[in-house]
This record gives sequence, C-alpha cells and structure tokens, in this order.
Amino acid sequence: MDKSKVREIQEAIAALVKSHPEWGVRATKNNASVYPNEARISLTLTGTSEDGEREAFGRVAHLYGVKAEAYGAEIPGYGALVGFVTKRPKFPVRLRKGDRDTLYTEAMLARLPASLRHGPELS
Repeated sequence: MDKSKVREIQEAIAALVKSHPEWGVRATKNNASVYPNEARISLTLTGTSEDGEREAFGRVAHLYGVKAEAYGAEIPGYGALVGFVTKRPKFPVRLRKGDRDTLYTEAMLARLPASLRHGPELS
C-alpha cells in the first residue's frame, strides 16, 4: 500500500460525499498514515445547514461590529464571510472559499463595505 493510492481513496470518499448534497455534510480531507499492511485516513464531516450557520452568524455578529446581513459577503481574494469562532480570540473570523474554511484576525473585517459594519470604524 503506498501513500498516493491512499490519497486517491481519501479523495474518492470526499468526492462521494460532495456528490450527495442531500446528506447535508461537507467532507474535509485531513491526514493519512500509511503502514506496510494498513492505512488510516482522516476526514472531517461538517454539517452544511446554511440556515443554522446563518442563524449562528446573526447571534454573534454584533460582537465583532458586523451586521447580520454581512453573512456571505464576499471579501475579494479571500472568500465569503460565513461565521465567527468565538473560542479563537486571535483568529475568530471564518471565511469560505470553495470548499475550504479559513480563519483570520478581526482586521479582515475592515475589508467589508461600511454598510455591513456598525459601531466604531475598524482599521
């Protein structure tokens, strides 16, 4: 068993999940460990209920000086604003580009149009 074959299998599983949106999950490939007689792959399955994600966004957006309507707002070159991770004080801003979510500092919010922010001017 070689690592390239294991990666291929891992990608096939992720593609299978992606081809069934009715399941309501998104697969993110993590690491893979390859041994002579076995392999261990890791995928993270995340619920994709946009309604729940939008609702959670609306509950905490004011904590970051952003209006609830900012959900899904595109930040050119970085992705769409889809949430906040309140337990990550250094990198609480979650942007989605394609199938991948990435965390950024609050400074990223300054790139949003002023109409989607409230409170003091962010810089």
